[in-house]
Amino acid sequence: MKHKRLLIILTAAVVAALAALVFVALFSVKDVVVKYAVYGDRVTDAEEVLSSFKGKNIFFLDEKEVEKTLVDNLALKVDGVKKVYPAGIEVSVSRLRERYAFVTGDGYYVADEEFAVIDKRSENVNSYDGLGNIAVTAEINEPLSLAVLKRLDYKSNPYLAALKAAVECFSTPRDDISDILVYETAEAGNVRITLSMRTGVKIVVYKALERTAEKVAAAKEKLSTLSDRDKLTGKIECLEREDSTVIAVYTVR
Repeated sequence: MKHKRLLIILTAAVVAALAALVFVALFSVKDVVVKYAVYGDRVTDAEEVLSSFKGKNIFFLDEKEVEKTLVDNLALKVDGVKKVYPAGIEVSVSRLRERYAFVTGDGYYVADEEFAVIDKRSENVNSYDGLGNIAVTAEINEPLSLAVLKRLDYKSNPYLAALKAAVECFSTPRDDISDILVYETAEAGNVRITLSMRTGVKIVVYKALERTAEKVAAAKEKLSTLSDRDKLTGKIECLEREDSTVIAVYTVR
Protein backbone atom coordinates (compact mmCIF):
# COMPACT_ATOMS: atom_id res chain seq x y z
CA MET A 1 0.00 0.00 0.00
CA LYS A 2 2.85 2.34 0.91
CA HIS A 3 4.57 1.78 -2.45
CA LYS A 4 1.31 2.29 -4.31
CA ARG A 5 0.73 5.63 -2.54
CA LEU A 6 4.30 6.71 -3.29
CA LEU A 7 3.82 5.79 -6.94
CA ILE A 8 0.63 7.86 -7.11
CA ILE A 9 2.41 10.85 -5.57
CA LEU A 10 5.34 10.55 -7.96
CA THR A 11 3.03 10.17 -10.94
CA ALA A 12 1.06 13.25 -9.87
CA ALA A 13 4.29 15.23 -9.45
CA VAL A 14 5.51 14.24 -12.90
CA VAL A 15 2.16 15.12 -14.47
CA ALA A 16 2.18 18.48 -12.67
CA ALA A 17 5.74 19.18 -13.81
CA LEU A 18 4.90 18.28 -17.40
CA ALA A 19 1.79 20.44 -17.25
CA ALA A 20 3.89 23.34 -15.95
CA LEU A 21 6.42 22.88 -18.76
CA VAL A 22 3.67 22.77 -21.36
CA PHE A 23 2.09 25.88 -19.84
CA VAL A 24 5.39 27.75 -19.93
CA ALA A 25 6.22 26.60 -23.45
CA LEU A 26 2.76 27.26 -24.85
CA PHE A 27 2.23 30.68 -23.31
CA SER A 28 5.75 32.13 -23.52
CA VAL A 29 5.94 35.12 -25.85
CA LYS A 30 7.41 34.08 -29.20
CA ASP A 31 6.08 36.66 -31.65
CA VAL A 32 6.28 40.45 -31.38
CA VAL A 33 4.42 42.31 -34.14
CA VAL A 34 4.94 46.06 -34.55
CA LYS A 35 2.38 48.04 -36.50
CA TYR A 36 3.74 51.47 -37.23
CA ALA A 37 3.18 54.83 -38.85
CA VAL A 38 6.91 55.61 -39.00
CA TYR A 39 9.61 54.20 -41.24
CA GLY A 40 13.22 53.11 -41.37
CA ASP A 41 15.52 52.42 -38.46
CA ARG A 42 12.92 53.41 -35.88
CA VAL A 43 10.97 50.23 -36.59
CA THR A 44 14.06 48.04 -36.32
CA ASP A 45 14.89 49.72 -33.04
CA ALA A 46 11.37 49.10 -31.75
CA GLU A 47 11.57 45.42 -32.61
CA GLU A 48 14.96 45.16 -30.91
CA VAL A 49 13.69 46.82 -27.74
CA LEU A 50 10.60 44.61 -27.64
CA SER A 51 12.65 41.46 -28.15
CA SER A 52 13.45 41.63 -24.43
CA PHE A 53 9.88 40.46 -23.76
CA LYS A 54 10.28 37.25 -25.73
CA GLY A 55 10.18 34.21 -23.46
CA LYS A 56 8.07 35.92 -20.81
CA ASN A 57 4.76 34.33 -19.87
CA ILE A 58 1.96 36.14 -21.65
CA PHE A 59 -0.43 35.82 -18.69
CA PHE A 60 1.92 37.78 -16.45
CA LEU A 61 2.99 40.30 -19.07
CA ASP A 62 2.16 43.90 -18.14
CA GLU A 63 1.09 45.96 -21.18
CA LYS A 64 2.04 49.15 -19.33
CA GLU A 65 5.57 47.84 -18.90
CA VAL A 66 5.80 47.23 -22.66
CA GLU A 67 4.57 50.76 -23.36
CA LYS A 68 6.96 52.33 -20.83
CA THR A 69 9.91 50.41 -22.25
CA LEU A 70 9.27 51.83 -25.72
CA VAL A 71 8.57 55.36 -24.54
CA ASP A 72 11.67 55.43 -22.33
CA ASN A 73 13.99 54.12 -25.04
CA LEU A 74 12.67 55.45 -28.34
CA ALA A 75 11.16 58.61 -29.77
CA LEU A 76 7.83 56.94 -30.44
CA LYS A 77 4.25 57.24 -29.31
CA VAL A 78 2.62 53.96 -28.30
CA ASP A 79 -0.95 53.82 -29.62
CA GLY A 80 -1.74 50.38 -28.22
CA VAL A 81 -0.38 47.14 -26.76
CA LYS A 82 -2.37 43.93 -27.18
CA LYS A 83 -1.73 40.35 -26.10
CA VAL A 84 -2.32 37.87 -28.91
CA TYR A 85 -2.87 34.46 -27.37
CA PRO A 86 -1.31 32.06 -27.00
CA ALA A 87 2.16 33.56 -27.49
CA GLY A 88 2.25 36.98 -29.15
CA ILE A 89 2.29 40.72 -28.56
CA GLU A 90 0.98 43.30 -31.02
CA VAL A 91 2.17 46.88 -30.57
CA SER A 92 1.03 49.92 -32.55
CA VAL A 93 3.42 52.88 -32.62
CA SER A 94 3.44 56.24 -34.33
CA ARG A 95 5.16 59.58 -34.20
CA LEU A 96 3.72 62.81 -32.86
CA ARG A 97 3.83 65.99 -34.90
CA GLU A 98 7.10 67.89 -35.20
CA ARG A 99 7.06 71.06 -33.15
CA TYR A 100 10.49 72.14 -31.91
CA ALA A 101 13.90 72.65 -33.50
CA PHE A 102 16.55 72.90 -30.77
CA VAL A 103 19.37 75.12 -31.97
CA THR A 104 22.94 73.81 -31.63
CA GLY A 105 26.28 74.82 -33.08
CA ASP A 106 26.02 72.27 -35.87
CA GLY A 107 22.35 72.13 -36.74
CA TYR A 108 18.88 71.54 -35.33
CA TYR A 109 17.54 68.67 -33.24
CA VAL A 110 13.90 68.29 -34.24
CA ALA A 111 11.51 67.19 -31.50
CA ASP A 112 7.81 66.44 -31.32
CA GLU A 113 5.12 67.69 -28.95
CA GLU A 114 6.36 65.47 -26.13
CA PHE A 115 10.05 66.33 -26.64
CA ALA A 116 10.95 63.09 -28.38
CA VAL A 117 13.89 63.93 -30.65
CA ILE A 118 13.00 62.73 -34.14
CA ASP A 119 15.88 63.89 -36.29
CA LYS A 120 18.90 66.14 -36.68
CA ARG A 121 18.90 68.54 -39.63
CA SER A 122 21.05 71.29 -41.08
CA GLU A 123 17.99 73.49 -41.63
CA ASN A 124 14.90 74.25 -39.58
CA VAL A 125 12.35 72.69 -41.91
CA ASN A 126 9.31 70.66 -40.92
CA SER A 127 9.24 67.38 -42.88
CA TYR A 128 5.45 67.49 -43.31
CA ASP A 129 4.73 70.99 -44.56
CA GLY A 130 8.17 72.40 -45.37
CA LEU A 131 7.69 75.32 -42.95
CA GLY A 132 9.77 76.09 -39.88
CA ASN A 133 9.39 74.45 -36.50
CA ILE A 134 9.64 76.55 -33.35
CA ALA A 135 13.37 77.29 -33.02
CA VAL A 136 14.44 76.87 -29.39
CA THR A 137 17.67 78.29 -27.99
CA ALA A 138 18.48 77.23 -24.43
CA GLU A 139 21.11 79.32 -22.65
CA ILE A 140 20.92 77.50 -19.34
CA ASN A 141 23.35 76.16 -16.75
CA GLU A 142 22.40 72.55 -17.41
CA PRO A 143 22.80 71.80 -21.15
CA LEU A 144 20.12 69.61 -22.69
CA SER A 145 21.11 66.06 -23.59
CA LEU A 146 20.02 66.01 -27.21
CA ALA A 147 20.21 62.74 -29.15
CA VAL A 148 18.17 61.37 -32.04
CA LEU A 149 15.53 58.80 -31.02
CA LYS A 150 15.77 59.84 -27.38
CA ARG A 151 13.13 61.67 -25.38
CA LEU A 152 13.92 64.76 -23.31
CA ASP A 153 12.48 64.34 -19.84
CA TYR A 154 10.36 67.46 -19.45
CA LYS A 155 8.69 66.07 -16.32
CA SER A 156 11.89 66.28 -14.29
CA ASN A 157 13.53 69.19 -16.13
CA PRO A 158 12.08 72.52 -14.89
CA TYR A 159 13.25 74.45 -17.96
CA LEU A 160 11.49 72.11 -20.37
CA ALA A 161 8.42 71.92 -18.13
CA ALA A 162 8.14 75.73 -18.22
CA LEU A 163 8.74 75.77 -21.98
CA LYS A 164 6.00 73.20 -22.51
CA ALA A 165 3.57 75.09 -20.26
CA ALA A 166 4.23 78.33 -22.16
CA VAL A 167 3.83 76.82 -25.62
CA GLU A 168 0.69 74.88 -24.79
CA CYS A 169 -1.14 78.10 -23.99
CA PHE A 170 -1.47 78.41 -27.78
CA SER A 171 -3.82 76.15 -29.73
CA THR A 172 -1.60 76.24 -32.84
CA PRO A 173 1.91 76.96 -31.49
CA ARG A 174 3.81 76.63 -34.77
CA ASP A 175 1.45 79.10 -36.42
CA ASP A 176 1.92 81.63 -33.61
CA ILE A 177 5.51 81.29 -32.41
CA SER A 178 8.69 81.45 -34.51
CA ASP A 179 11.44 81.35 -31.88
CA ILE A 180 11.88 80.75 -28.16
CA LEU A 181 14.82 81.76 -25.98
CA VAL A 182 15.17 80.20 -22.53
CA TYR A 183 17.95 81.81 -20.52
CA GLU A 184 19.37 82.33 -17.05
CA THR A 185 19.65 85.88 -15.73
CA ALA A 186 22.31 87.26 -13.40
CA GLU A 187 19.91 86.71 -10.50
CA ALA A 188 20.21 83.16 -9.19
CA GLY A 189 17.17 81.06 -9.98
CA ASN A 190 15.63 83.71 -12.23
CA VAL A 191 14.94 82.13 -15.60
CA ARG A 192 13.29 84.03 -18.43
CA ILE A 193 11.52 82.77 -21.52
CA THR A 194 11.10 84.99 -24.56
CA LEU A 195 8.56 83.92 -27.18
CA SER A 196 9.02 85.62 -30.55
CA MET A 197 5.62 85.73 -32.18
CA ARG A 198 5.35 85.42 -35.95
CA THR A 199 3.67 88.83 -36.11
CA GLY A 200 6.82 90.47 -34.68
CA VAL A 201 5.95 91.21 -31.06
CA LYS A 202 7.77 89.34 -28.27
CA ILE A 203 6.38 87.88 -25.06
CA VAL A 204 8.85 88.00 -22.16
CA VAL A 205 8.06 85.78 -19.18
CA TYR A 206 9.83 86.84 -15.98
CA LYS A 207 10.67 84.19 -13.39
CA ALA A 208 9.44 81.72 -15.94
CA LEU A 209 9.69 78.63 -13.75
CA GLU A 210 6.87 79.95 -11.59
CA ARG A 211 3.20 80.18 -12.67
CA THR A 212 4.29 79.95 -16.30
CA ALA A 213 0.91 79.17 -17.84
CA GLU A 214 -0.82 81.97 -15.92
CA LYS A 215 1.73 84.52 -17.06
CA VAL A 216 1.55 83.48 -20.71
CA ALA A 217 -2.25 83.44 -20.53
CA ALA A 218 -2.15 87.05 -19.32
CA ALA A 219 0.20 87.91 -22.19
CA LYS A 220 -2.17 86.28 -24.67
CA GLU A 221 -5.03 88.32 -23.30
CA LYS A 222 -2.98 91.49 -23.69
CA LEU A 223 -1.98 90.43 -27.22
CA SER A 224 -5.63 90.10 -28.20
CA THR A 225 -6.21 93.77 -27.32
CA LEU A 226 -3.37 95.11 -29.48
CA SER A 227 -3.90 96.65 -32.87
CA ASP A 228 -2.40 94.95 -35.91
CA ARG A 229 0.25 97.65 -36.00
CA ASP A 230 1.29 97.13 -32.37
CA LYS A 231 1.54 93.37 -32.92
CA LEU A 232 4.41 94.02 -35.35
CA THR A 233 6.85 95.40 -32.76
CA GLY A 234 7.48 95.82 -29.07
CA LYS A 235 7.12 93.33 -26.28
CA ILE A 236 4.63 92.09 -23.73
CA GLU A 237 6.22 91.57 -20.32
CA CYS A 238 4.39 89.21 -17.99
CA LEU A 239 5.22 88.87 -14.34
CA GLU A 240 3.89 88.34 -10.84
CA ARG A 241 3.51 91.41 -8.65
CA GLU A 242 4.20 91.59 -4.92
CA ASP A 243 0.49 91.12 -4.20
CA SER A 244 0.68 87.78 -6.13
CA THR A 245 -1.38 89.01 -9.07
CA VAL A 246 -0.13 88.24 -12.56
CA ILE A 247 0.03 91.10 -15.04
CA ALA A 248 1.07 91.64 -18.67
CA VAL A 249 2.35 95.00 -19.85
CA TYR A 250 2.94 96.03 -23.47
CA THR A 251 5.75 98.41 -24.38
CA VAL A 252 6.77 99.60 -27.85
CA ARG A 253 10.53 99.38 -27.19
